[in-house]
Amino acid sequence: MPEAGGGYVSLGPGQPGEQNRARLYLFFATWDQEITSLGGQLEALNAYQSAAAKARLPGLTAIDEGSVEPSASALPDFLASLTRPLSYPVGIDASGRVADGYGVEGEPWFVLASPSGEVIWSWQVSTAGWPSAAGLDRRIRAALATAAKAAG
Repeated sequence: MPEAGGGYVSLGPGQPGEQNRARLYLFFATWDQEITSLGGQLEALNAYQSAAAKARLPGLTAIDEGSVEPSASALPDFLASLTRPLSYPVGIDASGRVADGYGVEGEPWFVLASPSGEVIWSWQVSTAGWPSAAGLDRRIRAALATAAKAAG
């Protein structure tokens, strides 16, 4: 899928030659800032991204639901307004089909997908609140451990 700022973001199961790993996604739209502190929370997720790399946990990819944005400039304008750059990629789901495929029912919405692409954990921010970096780490570890036990 297209990445904000150019290039592409890889989604789904690992590609041939790539380490097969779980993936963490955060689906959002820029208008979520009307109901939550979206910018600050996205910046705070830089801490999770840094810790995840060190702990070999799934890295984060944010996905803007471009199909519900008010204009094509909404995402670039929003990203430019942040006080710190994001340390993880931001993809653009122009059709909304990626979000639908992962069962996203609201925004912002976290999804942890197994290496095969199966959703093994999700979190709806609008009802449960933003997890801290440490809380996200704990939830990801627990979901991965549960999935590993179920697999064998």
